Amino acid sequence: MNINIFVIFAVIIAVKAWPCVSPIRKVFSRVNTDAVLQFSADLTNLNSPIQFDVRFFDNSFKARITYYPDRSPTTDVLPGLNITGDTDGTVVVTLPNIQENDTGFYILTSPGTSLKCNSLYMLGRGIPKKPTVTVNKTPSVGESAILTCSSTSTTTPSYHSLSLKYSWRVNNIENPTSTKYSYTPSKDKLTVSNILKEDANKQFTCTASEDVTDGYTSNISELFSFDVHYGPDLVSVNVTSPYVLTEGEIMSIECTADCYPGCTYTWINVTSGEVINSNDETLYIESVDKYMTGDYQCKAENTGFPYSKSADVIVSVNIKDLHSICSEVSKEGSNCGSIVAIAIVCGVLTVIVTTYAASITILWKRNVSINKNRRTTVTKTDKDSVIGSTQQQHYANVAYTTNDQDIQGQVLGTDDSSKTQYTDLDDFSREKRDNLYDAIKRD
Repeated sequence: MNINIFVIFAVIIAVKAWPCVSPIRKVFSRVNTDAVLQFSADLTNLNSPIQFDVRFFDNSFKARITYYPDRSPTTDVLPGLNITGDTDGTVVVTLPNIQENDTGFYILTSPGTSLKCNSLYMLGRGIPKKPTVTVNKTPSVGESAILTCSSTSTTTPSYHSLSLKYSWRVNNIENPTSTKYSYTPSKDKLTVSNILKEDANKQFTCTASEDVTDGYTSNISELFSFDVHYGPDLVSVNVTSPYVLTEGEIMSIECTADCYPGCTYTWINVTSGEVINSNDETLYIESVDKYMTGDYQCKAENTGFPYSKSADVIVSVNIKDLHSICSEVSKEGSNCGSIVAIAIVCGVLTVIVTTYAASITILWKRNVSINKNRRTTVTKTDKDSVIGSTQQQHYANVAYTTNDQDIQGQVLGTDDSSKTQYTDLDDFSREKRDNLYDAIKRD
């Protein structure tokens, strides 16, 4: 059928005030099948025979029925067509084996009566076009998304306004009924609520069917899946906190996060509040110093929507001298921390021992000076009266001694000369003592 001719004829009907009585009946039939048209003849003033003609939109004659006052009909029809009527005025015309050129308006007309119209459409010129699936946006976790299945019918003429109904499959489940999914009446739109990260892995397909008896169904759409904005999740750094470095070493810390469509990274020294760098997942410093000790934070932010998470790491920078000690010790397989601790303890003990030794030396010198002043001279006559000549040589060689009570009395500040005993020293012994004293003093 020529669609342009049909449109022109419809305009002529309107201009000549030949309106079809509403509603215009729509008839859909598959190709090569019989199409059944139905009209309602007006038998209100049936005082004499009334003739009703069935014509095509181009005014070509198709069939005729005449009603008599007793409501009995007679018919006249083109070869191959069939027309019937009942006493209520229902007129039925059957068009066999329809083809595309049979589609269009059919009119029941009679002088002085309103037009009754049927519109014939042919199904099966082709099945509905393969549907396409679209989504209204790229959703973020927790949001909703609306999927739309779109197709068009190939029924002719194309102005049929034939509606389509749709069916969905989600991971091979037909029209899932959980509260997560909801549909419009024709199911052309599917709303997915409370989006999860895992929804990005789901596969959606749909089909379109002509919403009419004997309507055709389209082929299945291509697989469709939508992206989901998520993250940052699993934000972490590749070092263990605290991260211990030594002055002069390289600091290199990598930050990672699970994000879609992606993440930007910002490194912040929390201790100082300084932003070190941004848009780089790696914190890299060529040579660290002890002032870089502190708490560092990696902030990951999603590039698709404003959401961020952070991961912290404590950095400790040791001074280089301790590191040198540890380096040497580590060659012997020892624990550096333990050795450093031992070294500190040993240093403290050395200071204590040194202080103690100095105190003893000063005390000894003081004791020598006091004893020197108190020493008494023993005359040779007294010696001869007390001891024999054999013992004299022994006393000449006896060294200067002080008993324990002497020392105790001197330390406590007591002076009891009666309890102090001295042994005379000969010139040679005193000289040796004085030389020893001088040597200690020089040291």
